[in-house]
Amino acid sequence: MTVIAYIVAVLSGAIMLALVYRKAAPHEALVRTGLGGLKVTFNYMFMLPIIHRTEKISLASQNLLIKLQGRKGVTCKNTLKADIVLSVFISINRNVRDIALIAKTIGCENALSTATLNERFALQFTEVLKVVAQKYNMQEISTKNQAFKLDLIAAFNIAEHGYHLDDIVIHSVRQTALNYLDPNDICDVVAIRLITEQTAKEKISANTLHIETKEQIAQQNYRHLQKLLQIEHDTALLQQAHNKQLATIQH
Repeated sequence: MTVIAYIVAVLSGAIMLALVYRKAAPHEALVRTGLGGLKVTFNYMFMLPIIHRTEKISLASQNLLIKLQGRKGVTCKNTLKADIVLSVFISINRNVRDIALIAKTIGCENALSTATLNERFALQFTEVLKVVAQKYNMQEISTKNQAFKLDLIAAFNIAEHGYHLDDIVIHSVRQTALNYLDPNDICDVVAIRLITEQTAKEKISANTLHIETKEQIAQQNYRHLQKLLQIEHDTALLQQAHNKQLATIQH
């Protein structure tokens, strides 16, 4: 075999291998359809052009952003409403059955797309969030955010759909602005009263602090002035004594 023939044979073999051999990356699976039915692997597989079709399906975690703000704010245990922004990180279960199910029903390319996650899980998670929020006062969602997150994870079951909830990251929790509350809603009426009362208390407290601060400053200034006057008085007495001593010496 000549050198050229050897090179041609090697290149032909490499091309054939590239055509029939597929290998999965660490965070993906391979799904093959066609002759022999649907097959899933996390390693490698062989496929025959035309007879088989091979697709990659991502197993990496994807972010579903949930925003419940303004009139959509969640009602807490103390009837106050909270604006909550959080991210839900979702991935596909790493098992053949779930991957095959998702590949058949949704397709590999769209399995973790933003549109798919929103369509399948946004409404469900929103309802879960509303229920869990009612177990916590608004301040507790921030101060006990780990417990709040664990309650959300426990209540949000997506395993039956072939997916897995990896994590939840709470970005912000703020009291819903007063102008978004409905005066015709009984729960919002209570929230409006609580906010109004709390605002009044804070204003009184701030005003009291302002007055006390002014009084403290005035007292400090008065004590400082007293010290200055005392120093001037003592200095004058010393000067008088010194003058008398000088007069006595001169006579």
